[in-house]
Amino acid sequence: MEREVLKSKIGIIGCGWLGTHLAEHLKNKYTIFATTRSEERKNELQQKGFQVSSIDFNKSIITDFDFRAMKAIIVCVPFSMRKSWDELSKIFKNIITFLKPYQGQVFLMSSIGIYPEYNGVITEETFLDSDLKVNFIGIENLCKKEIPQLNILRLGGLMGGSRIFSKYTVKNEELRVNHVHYKDICNIIEIMMDRKLGSKLYNIVAPLHPSKREVIFYQKEEIFQETQQGTGRWISSEKMMKDLAYQYEFPDPRKFI
Repeated sequence: MEREVLKSKIGIIGCGWLGTHLAEHLKNKYTIFATTRSEERKNELQQKGFQVSSIDFNKSIITDFDFRAMKAIIVCVPFSMRKSWDELSKIFKNIITFLKPYQGQVFLMSSIGIYPEYNGVITEETFLDSDLKVNFIGIENLCKKEIPQLNILRLGGLMGGSRIFSKYTVKNEELRVNHVHYKDICNIIEIMMDRKLGSKLYNIVAPLHPSKREVIFYQKEEIFQETQQGTGRWISSEKMMKDLAYQYEFPDPRKFI
């Protein structure tokens, strides 16, 4: 009889839409520990075979398992634009207090929402901190100061699975999209964990940037005649692709269906 292989443990703080996809992707390789705010969500995740703790970082840092035993920790708590700086900083100060003794890999899921409106290519070095959205850069720097090994991933618009762009009400259809499929996020994090990378800052956005209109027409199988190039931001993930020698599994946002 073969001995059961003891899997390493991964912690996911904030197991919502993205966190759940990450857990599903990594579950065959790692034992998944996760936090969620609601008891209903806790039950759903437990049924998937994950170890789950109910914790609301708005209020508390008490949990019933020790993240210090984890190989890596992925923070998927969103930077809600509806929250004030005081509310956001309280949440992330509680998360930092919870994690601060931890010396392993930590990933913070940030957002390309940090960048201002701009008609052109944006890399991780295009803007000074003072040009970036205050709440976003404030949380990134708060976490980076206390967790120096922190990897920060600035994610594009999250798509794939149930999230299909053409289902949404869309404004400014001439603008370029800066989307990413959740499977590519999962792949990239897995590669970074395997290589034990730390203190990295990457944009994670699919390399193709069609206009919103083009994505919608393609996904609805309607005829589209391109009359002009899309405008607006073009968030580049060339730095990550070069460092990791990574080719996107889903490079074309039109085909996230």
